Amino acid sequence: MNDTPANSNKPGAVLAQERARQNLSVNDVANKLRISIRQIEALEADEYDKLPGVTFVRGFMRNYARLLQLDPEPLLQASGMHTGVADLTPVGGVPNQRVRLSPEPRSSGSSGTRGGGGRKLLSAALALIAAAAAAWWIWQQWQLRQQGAVADPASTSGAVVSQPVQSGDSLSIPVVIPGAGAGIDGPAAAAQNAPSSAPTGSGAVTSSSAGASVAVPLGTATNAAAASANSAAAAAQTQPATPAPLGVIRFEFSGAARVEVRDKNDFVIHEELHKPSDITEIQVRPPVGLVIGNAKNVKMHFNGRPIDLTPYTDVSVARFTLSDPE
Repeated sequence: MNDTPANSNKPGAVLAQERARQNLSVNDVANKLRISIRQIEALEADEYDKLPGVTFVRGFMRNYARLLQLDPEPLLQASGMHTGVADLTPVGGVPNQRVRLSPEPRSSGSSGTRGGGGRKLLSAALALIAAAAAAWWIWQQWQLRQQGAVADPASTSGAVVSQPVQSGDSLSIPVVIPGAGAGIDGPAAAAQNAPSSAPTGSGAVTSSSAGASVAVPLGTATNAAAASANSAAAAAQTQPATPAPLGVIRFEFSGAARVEVRDKNDFVIHEELHKPSDITEIQVRPPVGLVIGNAKNVKMHFNGRPIDLTPYTDVSVARFTLSDPE
């Protein structure tokens, strides 16, 4: 990495100057870091009160510095991210509320003994209040995570073939036809149709799929399965996968809610505690995973199409995967 420019400049100015030197626009950086333009502008202006909190400021600044091939540590120190500032933002409370704890100076002399004792009591009381606030905030976070602990079943788009079972003079090979699973995967996915049965004669193989049954001669069952697997592998090699088109997710908040969006590589695209009346738009490339706390306070649209969060909500947390847009 390159050395960070002189520390006499503020971190935001350092980032802005290096971005300009590399001929990058604010929009370029926002697209590469997958955060909003207003968050990039707040970082460059050192307006940290406009960002979600200390943890997010540190993450945004670290990712921004690495994108510009700068050492993030001097920037974090210059921004005050290494000071004793604790972010004690409760769920649904006012964001970016901070409490600074600093030791009281000792008093000397006989006249300062009584005053020192009073200051010690005051410091102890403040410490207890801060500890209680921190414990309450941690308990709130734990409650929210417990509510979303039940994860939705993972979506599948391929076929799972179980081991063949031979009974008497017939061999049963279950086959699931691929192609299902496009769209939104979650607890409300449509149930598969019950497989229908077909009579088979002596020395026959029954291959069952969703809603279909095919009789295959026993002598050719193994060869047919192998040929099908080879054909699928050859098709996968000859047809390179094309990336899904970009889409836009729009969130509208009627109350406080936390939103987390991750791409298919589990990289965090967006993670923020939103306030009532917030409106946020995020550009994504499906598939993406979403976790939305207090889902009843959120209206979601994808490419202008409303998404009902109710089928994917357990208690108050919605968890689901948004697949390729229609």
